[in-house]
Amino acid sequence: MDKFCRTISSWVNELGKPQRDKGLREERDFVRFWHDNGVPPDACVRVPLSGAMRGYKGDVTLAGLQGEVKVRRSGYKTIYDQLSDNDFLAIRMNNRERLYVLPEKIMLSFIKSVIHEW
Repeated sequence: MDKFCRTISSWVNELGKPQRDKGLREERDFVRFWHDNGVPPDACVRVPLSGAMRGYKGDVTLAGLQGEVKVRRSGYKTIYDQLSDNDFLAIRMNNRERLYVLPEKIMLSFIKSVIHEW
């Protein structure tokens, strides 16, 4: 039975590797974007071991904010459609706090002003 469990476990780990690699690439791309746009290296970093060990929350930090970086082929189509040409989108589930979605150009402008004061 142990051999069977180890086989299943390794199969599950292999099944998720492309998704983990895709997420890691997106995290690195996120950090590179901010660095390329003038955000100092210490103000935007990828969190090592995020998701792998306790005490490491979030994928990245940006200007003192902790964040998750997610990428989907088409999972966010509705959000993109609803945001359209607006400056932001406010979304909320019943009995939950509101979330704000901003286009990258607006977020860049906002973070640069925060970094300047930081």
